[in-house]
Amino acid sequence: MKKINPTFKKLINLLNDLEFHSGSTLGEELKISRSAVWKYVQKITNAKISIITDKTKGYRLTHPLCLLDEFEIREKLKELANNPRVDQQLNFHLFSEVDSTNRYLKNLQSSTAIDVCLSEQQTLGRGRFSRAWYSPFGQNVYCSIRWRFDCSLSDLAGLGLIVSLATVRALLSYEPKLQSQIAIKWPNDIYVAGKKLSGSLIEVSAENNGIAEVIVGIGLNVNMQQGDQIIEAPWCSLSQILPGSHNRNTLVALVLQSLLEHIQIPIETELFHQWQAYDYLYGKNITVKNHDRMITGIAQGIDQQGHLLLKNSDNTIKKIASGDATLSKV
Repeated sequence: MKKINPTFKKLINLLNDLEFHSGSTLGEELKISRSAVWKYVQKITNAKISIITDKTKGYRLTHPLCLLDEFEIREKLKELANNPRVDQQLNFHLFSEVDSTNRYLKNLQSSTAIDVCLSEQQTLGRGRFSRAWYSPFGQNVYCSIRWRFDCSLSDLAGLGLIVSLATVRALLSYEPKLQSQIAIKWPNDIYVAGKKLSGSLIEVSAENNGIAEVIVGIGLNVNMQQGDQIIEAPWCSLSQILPGSHNRNTLVALVLQSLLEHIQIPIETELFHQWQAYDYLYGKNITVKNHDRMITGIAQGIDQQGHLLLKNSDNTIKKIASGDATLSKV
């Protein structure tokens, strides 16, 4: 677990103009030696950030890099909510590197505030079924949020669907043109043009006093480029869909604001109907891996508890609480 180094951050900000800067000029700006500048450049290289080194010209980034900034996120939240105090209920925990943002919050001492953990990189990021979540430095959003609710675990049924819907609305707020392409693949993946853009992992634990603690982890591909990845499943990033570099701090604020607006306990029935409008699987032949079983059928949407409804070959409907759904080959 590492905090974001302020000198490293200032160096990135200086290089974000995509012009060459000599080691001596950077050293003067940062008030460090040229050899120290070189060591920071090595850290940039080790983080797999594309940088050009020229003996006569100096150093130049090939793409701008937007680092996480708590102040910028808080200011954007205030703007979105039109409320100067909206961010005061949030405790931020920002890191350069952490094993897992969900795990960090899970080990953090309980509080009545909403805790938010963000990291430039995860070393042990994971999705559902303990799958590894590829987390390159400074390119995507790796965010976890922790709430405490005075409710029973049954009141949290379908929470994952609401998180997905909130994420979709945040993305549409960022770029309305995504409306015709965006979809939710049960139970927690956001797809654009048939490729995964985002996913979430929700962990719930109950306490003896009737309090439920919820940790929502969200991964969103933002500036990741083709060729950087080792992901088997089809994926996409915002920079592929909407060419250019995207501000991750703005996206974090949009996601947080959307979650704050939509997560209500108990969950409103109307939100499930709204989720159905983005159902990626509806009417398609699918296979669901449920523990050690493979179940096939035609997806028929969800019920109010967030269960997948699957029509079997005998036209009966089966409810599936959890599993991994894929399109069947016809």
